[in-house]
Amino acid sequence: MSEWQDMQQKPNTNLRDLLKNKKVKTRKLSELSKTEQNRLAKLNLMLDKLRRGENVQNCRLDTWLTEAEYEGFKIDWESQLQIREELNDKPDELKRYEDKLRRAIFHYSRADGYSAKGKHSTAEKFYDSSESHCEDALEILQEIVSNYSKAIELKSDYSEAYHNLAISLSSVRATEFSESLAENFMLILNYETITKPDNIVNSIMLLLKHHYTVREAISHNAKNTLENLTSEFCIRLSKIPLFLRIMEVCLIPDLEIEEVLTELRRTLLLERQKLSIDNDYLLFQKALALQCFTNEFIYTETEEETFAIQTLETRLRLAFENNEQLSSYDLACLASYRSLFDYPWATYIAPPSILEHLFKRQVMEVNQELELKETIPRLNVINDDVSMAVQNQYEENPYPRWVNTKLSIKPLSIKKVMAQLELQVPNKIAPFSEAPQILVAGCGTGQHSLGTSSTFKNSHVTAIDLSLSSLAYAKRKTEELGVTNIDYLQADILDLGMLDKQFDIIESVGVLHHMADPLAGWKVLASCLKPNGVMKIGLYSEFARQHIIKLRQMIKQENITTTKEKMLEFRRQIIKQDDAVFGTLSQSRDFYSTSTIRDLLFHVQEHRFTIPEIRGVLEELDLTFIGFEFSDARIKKAFKAVYPNPETIYNLNKWHEYEISNPRLFSGMYQFWVQKLCS
Repeated sequence: MSEWQDMQQKPNTNLRDLLKNKKVKTRKLSELSKTEQNRLAKLNLMLDKLRRGENVQNCRLDTWLTEAEYEGFKIDWESQLQIREELNDKPDELKRYEDKLRRAIFHYSRADGYSAKGKHSTAEKFYDSSESHCEDALEILQEIVSNYSKAIELKSDYSEAYHNLAISLSSVRATEFSESLAENFMLILNYETITKPDNIVNSIMLLLKHHYTVREAISHNAKNTLENLTSEFCIRLSKIPLFLRIMEVCLIPDLEIEEVLTELRRTLLLERQKLSIDNDYLLFQKALALQCFTNEFIYTETEEETFAIQTLETRLRLAFENNEQLSSYDLACLASYRSLFDYPWATYIAPPSILEHLFKRQVMEVNQELELKETIPRLNVINDDVSMAVQNQYEENPYPRWVNTKLSIKPLSIKKVMAQLELQVPNKIAPFSEAPQILVAGCGTGQHSLGTSSTFKNSHVTAIDLSLSSLAYAKRKTEELGVTNIDYLQADILDLGMLDKQFDIIESVGVLHHMADPLAGWKVLASCLKPNGVMKIGLYSEFARQHIIKLRQMIKQENITTTKEKMLEFRRQIIKQDDAVFGTLSQSRDFYSTSTIRDLLFHVQEHRFTIPEIRGVLEELDLTFIGFEFSDARIKKAFKAVYPNPETIYNLNKWHEYEISNPRLFSGMYQFWVQKLCS
């Protein structure tokens, strides 16, 4: 058994010695108070356990160790506890990889501690050990990726191998750039339905920022020397396929990269006459234009750039009117600032082959959505004032733009999905339908409805939304993916009674809290749920959104409007402040596109809830809470560590207690399931 493994089973001998010394220094028993005598008895009990190699409770150690001694032990103990918890319920190969990686981090932390104390020889040993564990981890990861890659090579449509590879890669925290890792990320990004790029983008950006070209670009930009090297870096970055691909398919939630791309875009425009003489930059320009289209042109634009764009618009229009060939460089340059669909001439030109995909995204798909709007039925005229205001917001900014999404590789029955989610569904109720009718109330641009339709076997989904623009986006993507079990309908939740239909499953995530009266909407949904049917709800947490509340109050006080210019100006103001609120916001993907920043901070209507309030609504609607759903399994594990009784995970009172101690717990909303139990 290794020293590290041994430490998992019992505290180290240093701790034992510390406790022994504490006991030796204790005054004679006759001099002790009754309280101190009790503490001494507990200390003796702890020492007996330590002699037998048993664990002792951390909370008792605080009584006997100095603050520094206890904090040092607590950090080590929590690090080891985290390793043990996170290794549960994962594929064996991933456990081996994460085991080694955690050991590397743990030993590196110990090395830093010894180095700070001047114990350099001991620190050196831990640094060496950390490096060795890190190398082992990378070897294991390479083996994992290689195995899944071979499976994909043997059978190119082997969905399960792609799925396992995506899970493995989402765990990667690269410490250096690896071409093989980059190639495998490319495999996943090119498979359009195996994972949401959002799920792996952070791992990808960490890997790319270890690439010497990306690292140098960030460094030059920080020193304000990137402008003079734009041509060099556009070419160098275009030779990193993964960098181009992630720009094309996903928002990049990284401010350092955003600042680099903003500077390169600016120089490509302002130095257009000099740089446009060749096409060496087109690969990079195309990817940049696609990224800007996805983030809805959120990057900072100076007055000088605005004037240059106006000049470029005139130049391209005149060239079209005079039947001249339009410059590919100029087209790509314009498309990184404005949607090409905004220009009537863009519909009538044959784009150069290198820009065909750019024209498809910015022109053809937008035209397709306009046509699809005419085909989407409407349940009723939307006339609620708040509903109309929310509709207008999402007509202007369909939320969110996306390119690829995840579809389940094997649809399951309701019963099996409920079991996977660890929901408390009574066994005595009537069996669930084998061909469930599902309502997605507030489907947005389609990721939710597509995910649900592929999750439940033999399902049919009715997906509604207020926004026709969002529905058209969703329908286009649904047709593009060949999914045939979804019907889209423009409707207000308040009017759903007009359907005269009940559903086996209803899902409404991130919707009710944007209604004038969330309870009224929830009542309508409950009336549309079949007896014993299940419902998934997503609501904002009052605790988790305190930082958002402060910013919304500031927006209201300063009377900041929802024009794009004003919203992005406020965003820049937040970035410049660089305080705790910004630190929290910058970690949210919603901070990196125009529609998402509007939804995050400028929404026309927002309610927030607490768990006791949710419990009250469930009682009023006669719905039974059957469990929370988390994308991060560690949240439930941490809760179970505090409340080990298996039934407690279905106790809303305990979750409320836990949230008070962990106010950011539900930063991604309360997402939970309820059931309409009927005898």
